Amino acid sequence: MPNELFEHFSSTNLEGVNQIASLQRRYDSKYIIHESRLIHLVAELQQSWLVLSLKEQQSFLYRTTYFDDHNLTSYRDHLKGRRTRHKIRIRTYSDDSSFLEVKQKTGRGETNKFRRQRSAGHQDQITPQEHDWLDQLITGVDRHSLHATLHLNYLRSTLVNPEMGERLTIDQQMVVSGHEDLPLIAGATIIELKNQFSHSPTSRLLVRCGARRLSVSKYCAGIARLNPDFYQGMIRSAQHLVRLEAD
Repeated sequence: MPNELFEHFSSTNLEGVNQIASLQRRYDSKYIIHESRLIHLVAELQQSWLVLSLKEQQSFLYRTTYFDDHNLTSYRDHLKGRRTRHKIRIRTYSDDSSFLEVKQKTGRGETNKFRRQRSAGHQDQITPQEHDWLDQLITGVDRHSLHATLHLNYLRSTLVNPEMGERLTIDQQMVVSGHEDLPLIAGATIIELKNQFSHSPTSRLLVRCGARRLSVSKYCAGIARLNPDFYQGMIRSAQHLVRLEAD
């Protein structure tokens, strides 16, 4: 079980996470690892990292709905490798708090994250007030055609390193939710390293423990899972790396 992985970690709360590594502006790098290798990685992290723990839980359900326009601009910009791009999502956390979030990638490789609290429920709909807020942040999207394009659920654990000011998120049991629930990438766990500098010793540790760096977007992979006639290269690359590390 995901919670059992972190039972020997020292813990922190949300305030501690934000004090150590708030990182609303940051560099992100993603890694993929087979779920069977995760226990070895966690053992390496145990001495230097703290785990977010709330009510004796260390893994939390994230329910995310992504939004795009009729041209699927966010999806296509990522596939084209545009340096400046964004994602729009409504994310509801395990405590039922809910936020409209915008994640922007800048031309310098940084990631900026903006969010606005909202009432839980109606996760498929953006209100007129939220549309006005989005207009202040993003351009190039047809706001009138924004609609829910993907529902994705997973369990997330968050680790922070007090010495380095870094954050690691570990996403397990990733499922595309719809008429039929589908695994996003079978056997895979996605790890995201978030910090204020583009190079880190943590990257080398992740690779040494079997994680492989990969430019993977959960949104784009989820769209591909729902549409077999769409580009499948991202899923194939991820699945290939996961199989290699499982052997």
